[in-house]
Amino acid sequence: MQNMRAAVIDMGTNTFNLLIGERSNGSVNVLYQEKIFVNIGQGGISNGTITEAAIERALHALQLLIQKAKRYNVKSISATATSAIRSAKNGTYLIEKIKNDFGINVTVIDGDAEASLIYLGVKTVLGLTNTPVLIVDIGGGSVEFIIANNKEVLWKESYEIGAQRLADRFHNSDPISTSEQHHLQAFLESVLLKLVDQIYLLKPEVLIGCAGTFSTIKAIHCLQKGTLEKISQADYPMEIPSYLAIHEELLSKNLKERIAIPGMLKERADMIVVASCIVSYLVENYNFKKIRITTAALKNGLLWETLNNATLQ
Repeated sequence: MQNMRAAVIDMGTNTFNLLIGERSNGSVNVLYQEKIFVNIGQGGISNGTITEAAIERALHALQLLIQKAKRYNVKSISATATSAIRSAKNGTYLIEKIKNDFGINVTVIDGDAEASLIYLGVKTVLGLTNTPVLIVDIGGGSVEFIIANNKEVLWKESYEIGAQRLADRFHNSDPISTSEQHHLQAFLESVLLKLVDQIYLLKPEVLIGCAGTFSTIKAIHCLQKGTLEKISQADYPMEIPSYLAIHEELLSKNLKERIAIPGMLKERADMIVVASCIVSYLVENYNFKKIRITTAALKNGLLWETLNNATLQ
């Protein structure tokens, strides 16, 4: 019997991610993956809209990804939308446009479901233990924090404080000013009170970083260390001082200088400063012993759920 194949598209605020896989003997094998930078939050997310230009970019990206998926003879193509679309006044318009143009029903998920899928994706790719870890996924629209072990989610929360939102609000000087850094720090302290309570209660010692900000930091670190072969590594350990050195470099440079950093993607360079400030806030104030950077994220959870009808925790 032919293995079941499916394609999932994670329509994030910064990137649209395509993941194609098949179920075989109870496991999921990834056959193909691709991401396209769409930046649907650019110019509108702070006002609760998606601009016409962003809508056009979204439709073009979906057309390309759907064409790729069809080449793999998948049984189904599903698309899931997150923060930017769920919070936009014209998000429904875009979803209806996608249905009319491509025949695909987009599922808009809330932050709680997003956090559950991220955990599922990380759990299926990494070797978690019974010791709690803090999983962090910094998107353009929202940030998900999940404290979990290999058996269950102990606590999770989604905050609408993604990198595009924070950049619009706190990063108007370049390099980011000391005043902006202080205002951002104070904002994080006021918003993340529940997270801090749970960190003290559950005592995670390892921070697992998912998605674009962390993958870029990993690439920068690999190039600094001369370990190019590890850039695609699914589970990449990083010491806290090594991360903080890169963070200080990001703070000190303007956009042009950040783009010139080996390993930096130009599409990440505008938002990575505020995103990194979230990470630095956590590792400088709480007792994390190391960072693990993973390629696993929401898309992996979506694919696993699609192919295995997984029950989310």
